Amino acid sequence: MTKRFYYVGVDLDDDNAVVTCYKSGMEEPETLSLIEGSEVFLIPALIYKTEESGYWRIGEEAKREAGRKGEQPVDRLLTRALSGEAIEIERKTYFVKDLLAGYFKTLLYFTDKSGTAGRPDKVVISVEKVTKELTELFFAAAAEFGVGKENVAIMNRKESFYYYVLNQKDELWLHDVFLFDLRKETLNCCLLTRDIKTSPQVVTLDKAVCEFSGENRDRDFLRILQDCFKKRVISSAFLAGEGFDGEWMQQSIAFLCKGRRVFIGKNLYSKGACYAAAVLEGEKAWPFLYIGDNEMKMNLSIKIKDNRKSDFYPLVAAGENCYETMRECEVILGNTGEIDFWLQLPGRKDAKIERLTLSDLPKRKERTTRLRITAKPLSDTKVQIHIADMGFGEIVKSSGKSWDYTMSV
Repeated sequence: MTKRFYYVGVDLDDDNAVVTCYKSGMEEPETLSLIEGSEVFLIPALIYKTEESGYWRIGEEAKREAGRKGEQPVDRLLTRALSGEAIEIERKTYFVKDLLAGYFKTLLYFTDKSGTAGRPDKVVISVEKVTKELTELFFAAAAEFGVGKENVAIMNRKESFYYYVLNQKDELWLHDVFLFDLRKETLNCCLLTRDIKTSPQVVTLDKAVCEFSGENRDRDFLRILQDCFKKRVISSAFLAGEGFDGEWMQQSIAFLCKGRRVFIGKNLYSKGACYAAAVLEGEKAWPFLYIGDNEMKMNLSIKIKDNRKSDFYPLVAAGENCYETMRECEVILGNTGEIDFWLQLPGRKDAKIERLTLSDLPKRKERTTRLRITAKPLSDTKVQIHIADMGFGEIVKSSGKSWDYTMSV
């Protein structure tokens, strides 16, 4: 990377946040600790308003200040914000979504307390599950810090893991890679595989969820590992989540480390989010394609002529987040009232052509009809196409007509 950059990755759930920064001059992303000189990366997702100063405190400080008063800080910010909950504090009503925005704004402030880096070029937020409502919530929260939604990306933890692993040394992902995430009594197992025959290499992440509440955790985890690794060559494994705290792993860790590299930590997702920012901003070559839960499963384009050369203009690209993608372009129509759209599955060379007829389009001289085409995903496999007649400046007035189509694979 040669240009100056400033990326922030945030991993957030109802319990904690982990924040990582990636700035010019850093060899790799660095994770923030609010306790000076420590590697305590978990920042409790709590916020509390101090009565004396009127300031809002977050994390451990919020817990400490509330404890002095025998009170409780506001917790479960994500869930309560999404439900539209409002609470009363000191006879004033606050929407929890605004408190979440305040918590998030404070996290971003702490990433650059010196004030020298300015606003982040990209903020990538990692959560357990991405929804449209959650995406809009984070767009609003980032706006409180002056970061526009074009500089924000939201992804699930599987995708953060994908970016993290494939930014490590080649030998760590030469073969298959496993992630084990243990929180409370739930163990998420995720297998990363690559199809080396495709270009770009299509990456698949298969996830399974196991209940993990037995008395002998070491024995139960060993059985899960043996089942997961059966008939597979595993280059490395990663352990995430506070469930792996303590020294209960004995047999399981011995089996896990036999012939493979093993890593454990709490900042994997926030670091992966920072690496994702670098890739999304085009800072580095990326020979991989991951089609995840929220990513588009299709390529959609139109064939155009630019300076007499035929080319394809992409409206939707496979792998783009369906909650963040919308593309618009303007074209000059030839001597036909039809437009061809090319639908293509990732990794496939053949395409399906859908020809749309613009019924009731006024008859005009060739190349005097300007159309605005907007493509907005409705889901990961469905796109709404809106076409509007824009006329041709002062020469031809717009008819005001528009056409809507839905395309899917």
